Amino acid sequence: MDLVNLSATVAGILATGAVEGAGAYMSVGLLKEMAERVRNAFAGDRRSLAVLDQVRTDPSDSRSRHDLAEALKWYAERDEQLASDLQRWVAAAPPLLTQNLIAQRDAYAAGNDQTINHYHWRED
Repeated sequence: MDLVNLSATVAGILATGAVEGAGAYMSVGLLKEMAERVRNAFAGDRRSLAVLDQVRTDPSDSRSRHDLAEALKWYAERDEQLASDLQRWVAAAPPLLTQNLIAQRDAYAAGNDQTINHYHWRED
C-alpha cells in the first residue's frame, strides 16, 4: 500500500470536494464520510484539524493540501483502518485527471516559479 500517493490523492479529493459542483464526480455522501472519518482520525490534533478546515475552505491552497497529505500519511501509518479507508476511497473515486498549473510569473518559466499538482486517480 503506497500511503504517500493514497494520502495525496485523498487530500486532493477532499479539496476538490469542497468546490461547488465537484459532487458531480463523487457522491456527496462519500465526501461527507471522508471528511468525518478524517476529522475523527485527527481528533485532539488541533494543527491537523486546522489544515483540514483550511483545505475545505480554500481548495486552491497547495501548501495546505500538502500538509493535509502529510498528516493523512502520518496517521495512516499508525492506523490500519484509516489506511484501508484511504485505499477504499481512492478506489471509489471516478477516473479523473486534473492538472493545476500556477505560474507566479511567466508560464514558460521553470523550477520554483511554478507549482504543478497532478492527481491521477484510478483508471478503468
